[in-house]
Amino acid sequence: MFKKTEIDLKNIDQNPRCPHGPTILFTDHIRGKKRKYFSCSAYRDKKFCNFYHEYGEKISENKRFKWEESVNEYLKDKDHTDQYQSYENFKLKSQVSGSFCQTCGIICDKSEHMSHHVTEFRSSDLKYPSKIIKAKSDNKKEAQYFFTKETLNYLVEVTLTGATTDVLCIGTPTLFEALPADVNKLFLDIDFRYLGLFSPAEFCWFNMLNFHFFNSSSELRYQSFLRQTKSSRVTVVLDPPFGARPELVKETISRLGAHLENIRHGAEIRIIWIFPYFMERKLKELDLGLNMCDFRVAYVNHKEFSGQDGGRKHGSPVRFFTSIPLRELPKPDCDEYILCEDCDYFVSRTNKHCKLCNACTSKDGRPYTHCMRCGRCVKETYAHCGQCSTCHLPSYACNSTSSATGPRSGQNCANNLAGLKRSATQKNQRKRKKR
Repeated sequence: MFKKTEIDLKNIDQNPRCPHGPTILFTDHIRGKKRKYFSCSAYRDKKFCNFYHEYGEKISENKRFKWEESVNEYLKDKDHTDQYQSYENFKLKSQVSGSFCQTCGIICDKSEHMSHHVTEFRSSDLKYPSKIIKAKSDNKKEAQYFFTKETLNYLVEVTLTGATTDVLCIGTPTLFEALPADVNKLFLDIDFRYLGLFSPAEFCWFNMLNFHFFNSSSELRYQSFLRQTKSSRVTVVLDPPFGARPELVKETISRLGAHLENIRHGAEIRIIWIFPYFMERKLKELDLGLNMCDFRVAYVNHKEFSGQDGGRKHGSPVRFFTSIPLRELPKPDCDEYILCEDCDYFVSRTNKHCKLCNACTSKDGRPYTHCMRCGRCVKETYAHCGQCSTCHLPSYACNSTSSATGPRSGQNCANNLAGLKRSATQKNQRKRKKR
């Protein structure tokens, strides 16, 4: 059963609201039939947000009341000033260690939170709140993965390229922590636990998939940040969940750009969007002027994306897409990357320049070879198939049945390949992540 889901980006702020802000109008196309409904922008799993409303269905007073009640319940006891007060109280006591309630998102007296998830920390960890936050690893919800030291150091260098003075960190807490103090920076994230570890001047509680601020103080701080920008160039670094719809992230980038333009005419947003290489085509379709950098982004708490032994054979599939010209990016200080004189920017050492394509064509870290029949570069393990006129693994059976021949078998092969690619993409997108 083939399913296609479309989203409507018109008047999102006027849509019904769930605890995570304005919902999104989805349209499912299944076997020639379509179904339109409003659902949560952040969570598609009903276990974490069960909001669902059929498009066109009348909204009763009872349903509207339940929606408002669920929003109020979610926001209960999450005032930023009140949450951060526990941090300030702890600092006044000059204690060596403390307890943090992962359930409530505050530094606490452990004896008063016995039924909650409480972890211990050292006072030195307060400089780096991401060390205190227990990363969520449920891929179906808001799984969080933090950059390795090597990745973090390089991202800091890239972010500061071109004497950057203003940075918005969206879903990237460790990068925010690592940026120099003299940079005008602001951290935005959907995880409310940061309310108790970052001051109202540093953090905004924010959903990047519908441009929703959970409280007025966060929105005011965001507006203040834009007014305080020191130059006409603001760098925005985003690390959205892999399963996020790119169109929703683009909408957030567009609104950021519009707000900045209203405050500072002619201002420019430089984008650094962290995403898997296999989503390149989707990001190209957004027409944001993004190009993929070969640098492999690795995470400390994700085995497959760690870039270490036991991880994926060809290293992490995560890259970053940027509007910064690739030739302006600094070459990483390691032997994994080389300068391509033809492209005039660095690439993976295994990425070879193709004279026919006039580009370094590898995407996943393996060498590619040019197929004259297809007119493009493909993986070295692929071979051109005369039946379907497509390059694929030699072991792949083109014929769906032993009697299939000619154009029909070619069509079957193309359909099967499309199905395999679709299945692989859906499997990877289910691995949602943050940070």
